[in-house]
Amino acid sequence: MRWIENLTGKEGKVEPNFREYHILMLLRNLEERRKLSRKEIGERLSLGEGSVRTMLRKLSENGIVEVTPRGAVLSGKGKNLWESLKKRVRIIGSHSCENLTVGKKNFMILLKSSSNFVRNGIEQRDAAVFAGGKGATTMVVRGGRAEIAGMGYELEDSGLLREIDAEDGDVLIIGAGDDEGEAERAAWAAAFTLIRRWGDEE
Repeated sequence: MRWIENLTGKEGKVEPNFREYHILMLLRNLEERRKLSRKEIGERLSLGEGSVRTMLRKLSENGIVEVTPRGAVLSGKGKNLWESLKKRVRIIGSHSCENLTVGKKNFMILLKSSSNFVRNGIEQRDAAVFAGGKGATTMVVRGGRAEIAGMGYELEDSGLLREIDAEDGDVLIIGAGDDEGEAERAAWAAAFTLIRRWGDEE
């Protein structure tokens, strides 16, 4: 996933205000909505106008989005990159799981074949908090059960695992926040700590 990290690198001595999870969220939103204005992107990603403009410029320069006066759309390259990600990223979305998280709202993302990159879940939690969320719960699927990383506490809702077609080796990330947007940002930030390691398998 070097291409995502390259987009968030410094320009000279200036560190961008957007992170990798913002890019993932933008790609997802553009796939769903097809076209978004800068204002809509800022609202959905909780980013200022300047940060949105810089992010779109970098994505455009790399051929990932096309920017027009009416808004931004995914390019052919952008669509291919997102489709590649979707082979291992399954967006579950909002789900009630109060006993497992600390937020009023939760957002789930399933990462296929990613359990080897999980240690104790602290890295994912810290990334979620850094992104402005309340935290993140990382669950590893083994033997048809999902256990919280580093704790062993099992997810009681086994029907959920069947519903989302979770398999051994998969990882369920549950981002937590005070609202849905905050919970989704927390989930993507936590998820990227594992997504960034996928290249290590090659």
